Amino acid sequence: FLMSILTAKLKDLKRELKVWNWQVFGELKLNITKASEKVLSRQERLTNEGFSDSL
Repeated sequence: FLMSILTAKLKDLKRELKVWNWQVFGELKLNITKASEKVLSRQERLTNEGFSDSL
C-alpha cells in the first residue's frame, strides 16, 4: 500500500519536473544549436571585418 502511494507521488513529481524543465530551459537542443550558430556567425564577422564595438 505505501509503495503504491510513493510510486504515484514520484510519477506526479516526474510530470511536474518535466513541465518545470521545459519552462526554464525550453527546447535545449534547439537553444544550443541557435547559440552555436550565433557564435560561428560572430567569429566569421570578426575574421572578415576585424574587431568592432558592434560585435
